[in-house]
Amino acid sequence: MNRYMSACLLCLFVACGEAEKTTLSLNVYPAEGTMHDSILVDNSASFMEVVLSGGERPFVEQFPMTGSGGTFSDLPVGAGYKLTARGYQTSPDGTTSLVFYGGTTEFDVVDGQPIAMSIQVGRSDCVGYNRPSIYRSADGKADLIDKRVGFGVSKLADGRVLITGGADLDASGAILTVHDSVEIYDPTQGQFMSLLDGSGQPVRLSEPRAFHSATRLQNGTVLIAGGQSTPAGGLAAGVTIFNPAGPIFEAPINAAGFLPRKRHQAQRLNDGSVLVAGGEDVNEQALTSSFRYFPTDQSFRAQGDLAQARRGHSLNAIERGAELAIAAGGINDSGLLRSIEVFTTNPAQTGCVGNAVPEPNFGCWISLGTTLELPAPVWGHASVSINDGSEVVILGGFTSRDRTQASNQVTVISSALNGAREAGVLALGGGELAVAEGSDGSTPFILVAGGRIGDAPQQRYVRLVRSDLNGVVQYTQEDLTQGCIQQGFPEARWAAQAIRLDNDTIVVLGGTNRSVRGFSSTRRAEVYFPEHVPSSF
Repeated sequence: MNRYMSACLLCLFVACGEAEKTTLSLNVYPAEGTMHDSILVDNSASFMEVVLSGGERPFVEQFPMTGSGGTFSDLPVGAGYKLTARGYQTSPDGTTSLVFYGGTTEFDVVDGQPIAMSIQVGRSDCVGYNRPSIYRSADGKADLIDKRVGFGVSKLADGRVLITGGADLDASGAILTVHDSVEIYDPTQGQFMSLLDGSGQPVRLSEPRAFHSATRLQNGTVLIAGGQSTPAGGLAAGVTIFNPAGPIFEAPINAAGFLPRKRHQAQRLNDGSVLVAGGEDVNEQALTSSFRYFPTDQSFRAQGDLAQARRGHSLNAIERGAELAIAAGGINDSGLLRSIEVFTTNPAQTGCVGNAVPEPNFGCWISLGTTLELPAPVWGHASVSINDGSEVVILGGFTSRDRTQASNQVTVISSALNGAREAGVLALGGGELAVAEGSDGSTPFILVAGGRIGDAPQQRYVRLVRSDLNGVVQYTQEDLTQGCIQQGFPEARWAAQAIRLDNDTIVVLGGTNRSVRGFSSTRRAEVYFPEHVPSSF
């Protein structure tokens, strides 16, 4: 039997008082990997349930695993629909357990227009290699087109993922090429493609960039700042707005006074502005300066300096009124840092660096000393903002300058800024982890992938599951489904990037690995499928 399952779903639409039939062709297919290849045909699932949500009411249809069709009726024309597919095993006592999961991003239904949709499914709580659908474009790829590390990744408003720049490495680990290429990952068809202009030519950045920032704005465009532009270490000078919809894809903004940098951090704040802080200059010296982009008037303005120069730090937005972000940890010429600085725009706040006075368009940095600092100095760590900044989680990182020692700590910082508390441990310490906030439908967790100690890449995929007992937050490590992690799978790597898609799967892209042949950046794309059980049907 073919590993792909197709279902022809006949949908009845009501428009202008007249019912019309519209055909939705649905292709459900598995991710690549021994845990996924046969899930539609190996009898591990008794039936598949397809849910169409986003309209006036959800539609739920069940299909036997040997079947190929069904009907949704009375579906109104509209926007923002989603399809999810779940496979269930029915036990002798009648209870069901989830076997596989997958879903689409949002799509629109237009009267009379046929739709072809795909759902890539994978064994729940497991990772697989990305596989394109049968509806893929002729040049659609399963993995990144270019090998990339230090690239920009931005989830767009339509659910696709924009990939910009990055670098390819030689066997010694030195930068071989800095890319100016741009790719799009389309979860609907599970494919990577070059972004093309109106004449069918690949869109390219105005200058090559690696270790830059690419931050999506509220209007759907992307702010691109900084980065390395040449293998020899030259830095990109400009700051641009990238519009993936075109026809003018990239336009410079006036960023007078912006000091070129790489390996900095950038975050969109809760007021819609973007904060850029720290990083390193052309001489690889850590920086104190910070800047802010305001989409309302398209201005790029200097902000107050950090008290301590930082690279290898984290920067996270928080939900706390005029206190908009925190910068934590990092490294500079003086050593590793445990301090945390708070970015504030509160005019009544004192204690900013240089006695600067904050106001709404000018923020500055304050330190709360030992009241708010990490349990130990760390750099190259990962961080996640939970629930739109009500909580920041710091994970792993290096505890020595040469990366040979690493932390396994999980630290939680509440937006109350009343301390940084140890809230769990990783079974294996490491730095340059790929992390993303995830959800099983109701249970929040953090997916942690890859990492390294020294120059040894780590083959890691674990979940940190959040619990809250009487206000005490804890993160507990859980392994994935038994058999999901195998010899040689998934790929061992560090500095990959993880991003949660609109269907709650998490895609992990690129990064660096090392073998007997030396270092290499990678084009590998892997997809994590959560144990996504709906709270109700």
